[in-house]
Amino acid sequence: MFSFIDLLLELLRKNILTFKHFFCCLMDYNLKGCMYSMVAFGLVVGFLFGGYFITIHENSFGSGIVPFDIYHGHPKWIGAWWAGFILLGLLLIMVKSDLNT
Repeated sequence: MFSFIDLLLELLRKNILTFKHFFCCLMDYNLKGCMYSMVAFGLVVGFLFGGYFITIHENSFGSGIVPFDIYHGHPKWIGAWWAGFILLGLLLIMVKSDLNT
């Protein structure tokens, strides 16, 4: 009974399958796995950024004036959960502009 490695070696020996085809196929599988891992990593990073920025009041970015009677945990507290989107969006724009040069 042939194993997968024996079959690949036999195809390579008979020049039916070249190294170029073999490594391109491996690269496609690895690229797909890398993309799946980045999706999972992106969710974790987004969750951590949201958790951090929810502790910062939203007025601290705009006018810089945070009401003294509202503190973290107060029912009227509004966190800047959206700041992670802006930060990562700017980071992506910087990376893309660097790739275009």
